[in-house]
Amino acid sequence: MKCPPMLISLKFGSKDDENDEGWGLWIPLFILAPIALVILLALFLIALPFLLISVLFTWQVGWWRWLLFAVPAFFKTMHELPGLKVDVETGKQKIYIAVY
Repeated sequence: MKCPPMLISLKFGSKDDENDEGWGLWIPLFILAPIALVILLALFLIALPFLLISVLFTWQVGWWRWLLFAVPAFFKTMHELPGLKVDVETGKQKIYIAVY
């Protein structure tokens, strides 16, 4: 079983740079993901009363099916990301993205 990604490495640069490296950014997902989940949970708890009222008035059978298929697809996609490398070079700009 593969683990979800832990780091994303972004590098930006241009062909005019002397060392041709540009600048980079490391994003630690193992730190950002729990913070984002706490924020999303807080927003969900704020919106929950409004969601329940709207479901009460607009109930349709089968509305949960998208969730049944979307959640496993999201986790499968996240677990397949480690090892992804994207290198784009257009004109004078270069972008390199690596997911570890």
